[in-house]
Amino acid sequence: MEVTDSNVVVFTLNDRRLALPLTSVLRIVRIAAIDPLPGAPSVVAGVVNVRGEVMPVLNLRERFGMATREVELSDHLVLVRRQNSHIALWVDSVSGVSELGEQSRVAAETIFPGLRYLRSVAKDQDGLVLIQDLDAFLSAEELVELEAALEQSTTGTR
Repeated sequence: MEVTDSNVVVFTLNDRRLALPLTSVLRIVRIAAIDPLPGAPSVVAGVVNVRGEVMPVLNLRERFGMATREVELSDHLVLVRRQNSHIALWVDSVSGVSELGEQSRVAAETIFPGLRYLRSVAKDQDGLVLIQDLDAFLSAEELVELEAALEQSTTGTR
C-alpha cells in the first residue's frame, strides 16, 4: 500500500473509532508497564521504555474527559512522532490502516465547532472515524511541564 495523506491508523477508545495519519505513527506495541512521572501534566499516565527510548504515555481517556480505568492486557500503545519527540498513546485496540480519501472526510469545525483535538470526520464501511489532530493533544503549557518532568526524571533531581 502506498503511504499517502489519506492513510490513517484506526484505533478504538471506549468503543469510539479514532484515527491518526499513518505518517505520524512509528509503530504499535502491546501495553507495557507504565512508570509514574512526577511533575507531569495530568494527561500523562507516566513513561514507558521502548527499545531503550523513554517515552511519555498520554492517557487519551483523561484528555477526552472519559472515565479512566486500569490498564488491561489487551490494551495497546500507539507510538507516534510529534514534532521533535516521540510519545505513546494508550488505546484499547488498533484496527489497522485504512485509506480514507478526502471525499469521505468532513472538516471537524463544520460538524463540531470548537472541538480542539479533532481534525476531521470520515465515514467508512464500519461507520464514523474521528481523525485526531496530534499536535493539539498537548498545550504549550503541558509541553513545558512534560519537558521539565522528563528532565527531572533523567537527571535524578527531585
